[in-house]
Amino acid sequence: MAMRGWALGRVVILLACVVLAVPAAYGQFGGGGGRGSLFGAVGGVSIDASGIVRQVDLSTRADIVRQLRAQLAGAGDELGQVVPIRRISLKRLEAAVAEFLQTHPGEVLPESIRYLGGLQSIRYIFVYPQQHDMVIAGPAEGWRVDERGSVVGATTGKPVLQLEDLIVALKYVDQAATEGLSCSIDATAEGFARMQRVLKQQRGRRVNPARLAAAVKQAYGPQTVQVTGVPRTTRMANVLVAADYRMKRIAMELDPAPLSQLDTYFGMLRRQARTSAGSHPRWWMEPKFDSIKRSPDGLAWSISPAQVVVKTENEYFDQQGQVRQTGKQDPVAEQFARTMTRRYDELVQADPLFGELRSMMELAVVAAVIEKHSLLEAARIELPLLTGRDHRMKTERWAAPKSVAPECSIARVRKGWLVVASGGVDIDAWRIAGEVVVAKSLTAQRPDAPAVAENRWWAN
Repeated sequence: MAMRGWALGRVVILLACVVLAVPAAYGQFGGGGGRGSLFGAVGGVSIDASGIVRQVDLSTRADIVRQLRAQLAGAGDELGQVVPIRRISLKRLEAAVAEFLQTHPGEVLPESIRYLGGLQSIRYIFVYPQQHDMVIAGPAEGWRVDERGSVVGATTGKPVLQLEDLIVALKYVDQAATEGLSCSIDATAEGFARMQRVLKQQRGRRVNPARLAAAVKQAYGPQTVQVTGVPRTTRMANVLVAADYRMKRIAMELDPAPLSQLDTYFGMLRRQARTSAGSHPRWWMEPKFDSIKRSPDGLAWSISPAQVVVKTENEYFDQQGQVRQTGKQDPVAEQFARTMTRRYDELVQADPLFGELRSMMELAVVAAVIEKHSLLEAARIELPLLTGRDHRMKTERWAAPKSVAPECSIARVRKGWLVVASGGVDIDAWRIAGEVVVAKSLTAQRPDAPAVAENRWWAN
């Protein structure tokens, strides 16, 4: 269908420039690397060695999924059960990892260990000083590879937790407390200024939208990816950036909405005329926890499931090229943020990447609880492998997202200009870990012993 030219003096061209960062992992988790493992791929997109994003086409993604499925043995009968609570002894898990590293040097860890026995969420932490142990517990099931290449529950389709993410959360918990655990996708001041010049040059002219989009993308140039709290070469960092990007792609209708009748930002703009001229909305996601509880003796802890809240605020570049927040929200952007928040659980079912993000948030809070409340000391245990202090425990090194080219969508809205250029994820796990309620009922929920058989590290 031919695209008609638009007169810039009479209608708005909405230019939504967003970026992508999704990981391609290399090496063997636990084994020191070397054979280009595909384990841990997220979202069916890769980043090359220079940090430039390359979106994988459907055919290539299908090949990756086939390879992942061929390498996955599955959970077996007992671990494959869907259970409301599966307990993992961190003392025994540490010992199992240590034994494997000693007896199978250079080999990848067993998938039962890599995927934490199919654990999908950590709802409880139990401390056992007499046994020198700590147990984490939560819902679990077997696992499979879905059509996007994510490792998910075999029955529910929800992502399973991965050992390397737990190790990263524990290893960098102090860094995350100091810097904050976050990611952002940002325009450069130079690119923004070039784009503004292109738009000014076109005012009053009749232009072809496709040509304008191409000119804006060229002027805008690559956007930068910022990560704090963990190294950008970790899977955790990649998941944060990838999920943020996916949200914006959906908002701007650059990707089809994973849910039927999901109201996108572009869809809202087409029906409404409430966007103000000069609005530059930014979206980000952050976690909200209903409660973190502990028993009076501090030996039993419960953590509610994370709720992911999408927030928005307008921003602008000042004369010095610095990004400034306005403290105000664009009404349509705010409406989209509320919609994404309300339907987030549905999004997790439709696209596991959103579940992966929630898992990263929960793991960050679990690590902060353990560190802030000195639970390792209370358990009288050291976990050098699981906390990343033992040099033998090498987590996967992922290609680091650094910059990506913008994508532009164009729509008619009220007179004015709107550019969506940045966003991110913000996880204040240290603050959340400090908001604790004492609950006497938790004492009864803690088993008298770790309840894990001598010959293994988990129990249903």
